[in-house]
Amino acid sequence: MVTRTIYRLTDKVHEDYPEAIKQLSKGHAYDMSTNIFERLPQIFFEEKPDNCDYVRFLGREKNKRVYKYVLRSYINQVGILDKYKVLVPEGNGSGKFGEIISFPVLADPGTGSTETFLSIGGFETKDEASNVLNYIKTKFCRALLGGAKDNATYNASCLALRSPPRLHCCLRHRLDETNPRDRSPALREVRAR
Repeated sequence: MVTRTIYRLTDKVHEDYPEAIKQLSKGHAYDMSTNIFERLPQIFFEEKPDNCDYVRFLGREKNKRVYKYVLRSYINQVGILDKYKVLVPEGNGSGKFGEIISFPVLADPGTGSTETFLSIGGFETKDEASNVLNYIKTKFCRALLGGAKDNATYNASCLALRSPPRLHCCLRHRLDETNPRDRSPALREVRAR
């Protein structure tokens, strides 16, 4: 689990766009805030430009999930950026116990997110990230997370997402029919939900 504030803007943004400091909230000159796409539209692009090294970021704009591209040099370099990960919304649902997590996303290397999302992982393989994605969709995991999140604000914290037991064991065991360990009727029922 990684904090929602892992990705930060770099000094290069402020060197290339001195006006950016005035477009951001006081004291938050480096934050990848939930509204960063609206605040700094000059550094984010809907299509990936051909001429430089860009990374893709998931965020929200006009109340919809969108991907935008930004120069790699404008984002701090953290190891998880170039690994597979699962992105889950930080604010989720109504606080009802066991409710479905709103569309978690499997993110490829070179993809990050604004503070709207929490990152799970930093996986070497897509299979590992996919297994975690499948696990967090199960009723068992949703029940554990529902009991741990802040039901006053409906926000999942890093602590809540660290808490579910046995998350590490699901990484290497696929929850599909090709794995003989998972052929019990109970697991097939869980997969069907």
